[in-house]
Parts: sequence; structure tokens; C-alpha cells
Amino acid sequence: MAFPSVSDITQTSNSTAQASHSVDLPATVDANDLLILIVAGYQRSITTPAGWTSKSSSGYQGIFVKKAAGTEDGGTVTVEFDGDVPLAAQVYRIAASSWSQDVSNVQVGTEATGATKTPDPPSVTASWGSDDNLFIESAGSYNDDQEMSAASTNYTNLTNTISGGGDNAGCGVATARRELASDSDDPGIMDKYPLNQFWGAQTIVIKPVSAGGGLSMAVAMYHYRRLRN
Repeated sequence: MAFPSVSDITQTSNSTAQASHSVDLPATVDANDLLILIVAGYQRSITTPAGWTSKSSSGYQGIFVKKAAGTEDGGTVTVEFDGDVPLAAQVYRIAASSWSQDVSNVQVGTEATGATKTPDPPSVTASWGSDDNLFIESAGSYNDDQEMSAASTNYTNLTNTISGGGDNAGCGVATARRELASDSDDPGIMDKYPLNQFWGAQTIVIKPVSAGGGLSMAVAMYHYRRLRN
């Protein structure tokens, strides 16, 4: 068994407040890759992009997923809000060979919200149980362009994307990840913004590809016993 593998993270920012934004997709996308779109919401409703599945959407951030067709290379996805806002967004690409290739096996917790310096992503429990799961924490913020200084304990590869809108007119997305052979995780606080920000925090869990080339344990044991005799 192996953990789902992050191939790359594509970032998009736009300081211009508008209702419709184009978000960049990875330069290379293979068929059956998992694409995860994370967008700062700026307290606006977000329309689920065509061809994507919503996993979490509020006035703070939106999280949408797609099993890639393999034709998305270097393209864009249109993200629409119910009002004019700046934009900060990240698109994760998870290698096709490393995840279950079923978007129902990408799950989230109950979004946490606040107006502090320290977003606190929620706990999440995978319905499929303990496995070599990949966990991603995210915080979408609005008000100022501010970066997180550190991810939660045991989370790595902190990635900050800010809109460029500036004070009182900016937003940001901060993410980090953890490989953990468990059915659940509660990341703890992300530390921290320089000033209090309005934020929504979420935790994503992704199931790895099944082991054994599709053989069940019973079938594998049957062949093992035959070879032993």
C-alpha cells in the first residue's frame, strides 16, 4: 500500500474584484488524476463549476473535486461568485495511480469558521476506515492579504496563495498535508495570521488505490496455500 501522491499544486490569484474568475489547471493532467480545487470565498456563495463535485462550499471557501479526463492540461476552470470579489485559489493534482479513482472516496469534515489569527481545521473520519490515507488541511480567509506562518503539527508543505488585493480587499488560501495510516485526524490549529482574519477551515481525506492488484485477501490466501502444497 502507498499513500496518495501530490504531483503538483497550481496557484491562481487575482486582485480585481469580479464575479467570474478563471482558475488555472495544472500544465500536465493525466486521465484519472484527482483534481482538488480550493477557493477563498470572501463571504460569497460559489457556484459549483461544471463537471466538478462540491465537497464543501460556504461563504469562506469552496472545495470541489474532479476525476480528470486527461484533456485538462494547461486549461482553466471558471469559478463564479454571487458578487464581485478578488480571488485566491489552489488546484491539487493527485496522481491517478495513487488514489482510488472514485470521488466519493474524497471526504471532508464539518467546516470550522472564525475571526482569529489561528484557523482550526476540523476532524475528519474516512468512511472506508484506516488506510494509507492522505489528509489535506485548508483555510480560506478574507479581509486582508495575509499568509499563514505555519501549518498544524505534523502537517507539511505549507502553501500560501494570496489575492494581491491588499488590506481590507484581499483573500487567501493556505493548505498543508499529512500522510497518516489512520481512519481519522484532527489537525489542530494553523499558526498564524499577523492579524485577525475571517476564515473557514476544512480537512480533506483521500483514499489510496487498493492493494493487491484487485485480488481479495481470500483469493490471495487461496493461491498462497496452493503454492505451499
